[in-house]
Order: sequence, then structure tokens, then C-alpha cells
Amino acid sequence: SSIEAIASHAPTGNAAAVRDVAGEGRLRAYLVADPRDLPGTRRDLARHGDAPGVAGVKVHAQWSGTVTADPSMAALFDLLAAHGRPVKIHNDGDGWEAALRALADRHSRLPIIVAHAGPGTPSMASARLAASTANVHLELASSFASLPEVRAVIAATPPDRLLFGTDAPLLEPAFVLGT
Repeated sequence: SSIEAIASHAPTGNAAAVRDVAGEGRLRAYLVADPRDLPGTRRDLARHGDAPGVAGVKVHAQWSGTVTADPSMAALFDLLAAHGRPVKIHNDGDGWEAALRALADRHSRLPIIVAHAGPGTPSMASARLAASTANVHLELASSFASLPEVRAVIAATPPDRLLFGTDAPLLEPAFVLGT
């Protein structure tokens, strides 16, 4: 995903991400969806949602200033569910676990990936979600992961719900692999 799309202007950043992966067989992109701009997200999905190399959509609660439990996040997920591609979410705020469970239950056919396997770092709350829903998966890349917590999360999560991610180029892939 594009940092420009996350931090400043989703349309420009999303277009750049799609250009970067076009024709590149190994790279994939997540389009960035903004819960504060449903019309813009709808336009970006129409323009780029089915472009070659687009793996799905990324939602960043903290950067958007929209906690997971905010009603605008639910409205965004309604839009994303209609698109039908995987959604990777960076959760934030009090009540994120219950809010994400409600989103997962409401959109039971939508694959949902919990970035960092929790709000910034792997958490048992995420493991409980993955173990008790049909569509929640955990991606374990984190620069702040506690090894005992990572081991507990892995032990409590069905293996087919665990994803390897590196967060490259922000993190060194070897660090995440070592974790």
C-alpha cells in the first residue's frame, strides 16, 4: 500500500500503487480505503479494484482518525463487502475487538486480515477472533512483537488463519521471519 494513500491523498497514492505492481508478477498492492471518504473510496474501487496485482483493500484506523468501533467504519465495510476482495485492517480504539467481531459477523463472506495480529502488535484478542469466526485471519508482522505473546497467539489461532507478512520496506523481512 502507498504511504501517500494512507497519510495524505488516497486517489494519488492508490493510482501509484497500481502502476507500481502493473506487469510485475511478484508484487501485489492493497488499495487504501478511507472511512472518512466513502465517495472517494467508491471511485478508487471502481478505477483500480480489479486491476492486475491488486490483492485487496487496506484500512488504517489510526491514520484515518477513525477507531474501529466508529459507525463510519461500519459504513466503509458495507462498501468493501460489496467489492468482495480481502480487507486488511489496522485496528485502533477502545472496543476494537467487539467492533471487528460485529463487522466479521455482518460480512461473513468477506476475508478480513488483522494487520500485526492486533492493534500494532499480536494480541490474544485477535487470536480469539480468528478462532471463533469464519473469515478473520491474522498477519503477524510487527516491530514491537513480544515473543511470548506471538507464541501464545500462534498456539490459539487455527493454522489456516495465520499469514506471513513482512511490512517491508518499513521492517527488515528477516526480523519478522525471525520473530
